[in-house]
Amino acid sequence: MTWLEDSEWKRIQTLLPIVTVDALLLDGGTPPRVGLIRRETPAGRRWNLVGGRIRLGESVADALKRELRDALGQGAEFDLEDEPQPVFVAQYGPFEREPFARDPRKHAVGLTFAVPIRGDIRAQNEALEFGWFDLNGLPSREEWGFDQDRVAEATLRAVGLAPRFGSG
Repeated sequence: MTWLEDSEWKRIQTLLPIVTVDALLLDGGTPPRVGLIRRETPAGRRWNLVGGRIRLGESVADALKRELRDALGQGAEFDLEDEPQPVFVAQYGPFEREPFARDPRKHAVGLTFAVPIRGDIRAQNEALEFGWFDLNGLPSREEWGFDQDRVAEATLRAVGLAPRFGSG
C-alpha cells in the first residue's frame, strides 16, 4: 500500500481530524513503572507516550504493534488482544480550550492504551531516549510534549493507579 507524499499529508492534517493510537507503557512491577520516550516536538525534546496515526486499512492492533516496534525495537515484548480497546480517548488540536491537549500540527483523536511491556527495549527512530519512571516520580508537567501528562494521568487513573508528577 502506498502512503501520502509529505505535502499531501500536511494539507490533509489542516482539513480533517485524524485517528491515532497512543501506548502508555507499564512494566510488571507492583506498583508498575511507566515507560516513556523522549522525542522532538514543536516545543523541543519532551517525554511522550509511544504512538502515531492509524494508516488506511490498518487495524488498531496492527497500528499499535507497528508504533511500538518502530519506537522500541524488535526486542520489546508485549501482548495485545486481537481487538484491543482503549482505556482513554484523548483529543488533540491547535485549540486553546478544553478538552483538547495541545498539538499545534493537527486535530487528532487519540485512542490511548495501557500496554504491559518487557524485553530488550531500545529507543530508535523518533524515540531519542527511553526511560522508566516510578508513579511517584513522573517527569514534571513542563517536560511532557503535546500535553500528554494529562493523557497519561487520565489513563493511569482509569486503570486504578495514582500518578504524581515532578516539580519544575
